[in-house]
Amino acid sequence: TTGDRQPEAAALYVSMGYTRLDEPLPAEGEVYPIAFLKVL
Repeated sequence: TTGDRQPEAAALYVSMGYTRLDEPLPAEGEVYPIAFLKVL
């Protein structure tokens, strides 16, 4: 999980074979977490 303010981290997850989940995670305030999934 990373946040929307960390595009470098999101790019790292994708480069390592993770897929971004479409559904947003529950959040409070101005925090927008982004979840990733990797099938092993």
